[in-house]
Parts: sequence; structure tokens; C-alpha cells
Amino acid sequence: AWPFHEPVDVTVVTDYLEIIQCPIDLSAIQKKIDENAYATKAAFKDDLVLMCENSIAYNSPDTNYYKAAKDLLEFVKKKVVLEPQDGRDKAGYASAPATKKHLVR
Repeated sequence: AWPFHEPVDVTVVTDYLEIIQCPIDLSAIQKKIDENAYATKAAFKDDLVLMCENSIAYNSPDTNYYKAAKDLLEFVKKKVVLEPQDGRDKAGYASAPATKKHLVR
């Protein structure tokens, strides 16, 4: 997860915000965890998926960033398990509260 620890430096990657509408990185996710900002495990998982999808969308398939994002996305989809009560309701909204110590198994 090394490429995702900090936000993309938009002073260096000047077109990033033109392509990526909702940037997120592990430091932002950690801040949300620390502030108990995730109402559900599904919301936490959504941010992890978004982070990976952003990298996949921006970077070329031959880059280490793209490859790391693909690997991490596969890991997140397999290992960040949502229990039935942690899933989504019929409208697609996340439905159960998440706690700091139970976000990842």
C-alpha cells in the first residue's frame, strides 16, 4: 500500500484533480477512523475501493501505482468482509455502524 499513504501531490501531478473527482488516501482514511467518521464498515470499504479505483483510473497499466492498486483492490474485496448486518439496505445505503477495532479482519 506504499503509494497510498499520503495524498497525491497536485503541485507535481497537476492534472490529477481534472481526472479524479474524489481523491482519497490512507492518511485521510486513518483520519476518518480516528474521528469515528465511518458510520459503517461498508463506508470504510467504499473508501478503500475508491482509493484503488482512483489509482487505476489515473495511472497506466504498466506503472507500479496501477499494479499496486489492482493488488490492493483484490485484497480489499477479499479480506474486508461485510457481515450481513454490515452490508447495505435495499436502496444501496450502508446500514450498520462500524467501530475502529472491527473495520478489518
